[in-house]
Amino acid sequence: MGKIVAIGGGENGRGEHPYETGPFDREIVRLTGKDDPNFLFIGLANSFADSYYATMCDIFHGRLGCTHTDHLTEADLRDPDTLRRKMEWADFIYVGGGNTLRLMTLLRRCGGDRLLDEAYKRGTVLSGVSAGGICWCSCGNSDSRKFTSGSDQLIKVTGLGYLPVLFCPHYDAEPLRQTDLPRMMRRVYGMPAIALDNGAAWKWWTGSGGCSPPCPVPGGRSASGRMAPGTSSSCRQTECSARWKSCSPGTPTRTPPPDPTYYKRNELTHENSDAHLLCPLFGLLH
Repeated sequence: MGKIVAIGGGENGRGEHPYETGPFDREIVRLTGKDDPNFLFIGLANSFADSYYATMCDIFHGRLGCTHTDHLTEADLRDPDTLRRKMEWADFIYVGGGNTLRLMTLLRRCGGDRLLDEAYKRGTVLSGVSAGGICWCSCGNSDSRKFTSGSDQLIKVTGLGYLPVLFCPHYDAEPLRQTDLPRMMRRVYGMPAIALDNGAAWKWWTGSGGCSPPCPVPGGRSASGRMAPGTSSSCRQTECSARWKSCSPGTPTRTPPPDPTYYKRNELTHENSDAHLLCPLFGLLH
């Protein structure tokens, strides 16, 4: 069973910054089904991978009680046995933000992409923020060029393809994403686009039936605040530990919507691909 949590952005508590991703981090740990899961961090997208790992250890070890932690280093990528051992050891893998193009290049060069395929099929929980959300998708709206040339031009970076969408993080925090995403959607005609604010996340899981493309969000908001095309506003309330809206999906359309499906801050959307349910979960960060 594949399980993925892709986070649009948010502060992780480093230095004097607030800790905004707590609800998503707790959900990642819960999805493992273990009291003390093994945590593997991949910070290859970031130039300061060691300090990034220390921050993530403060979260998953210090706050959430995961006593067994490790991370992939660039040296590990040159050692196939170490790379496989760490990937197979992990109960959940968290990929940090940064340069998505660099991340994907390094993973493909060393065969890490194939090992992540195996982890996905084993049911290892795959997660990450920004670049670490794009990497699980067919492609993403990426600012990788700012890390190499200082350019603010956004580019399409190809991910691993487990989630058949164009993924756009930081939708509220970086206005250029809002103007560039429609252009990129025209380049990937027919592929759904998912735009996440900082402080929003998307959870996807599959059963033995395999992964199916996401349906349009029932009653979902588009980037302009209008109902996304092909959606249904029919919803029912169900009891959960938090306030849920469980929705029946409308009929998917073959033509791309004029706006991406848009998840605002304070929103965690759950999708079960077998049941074809999309369930927005609100109020996580109050």
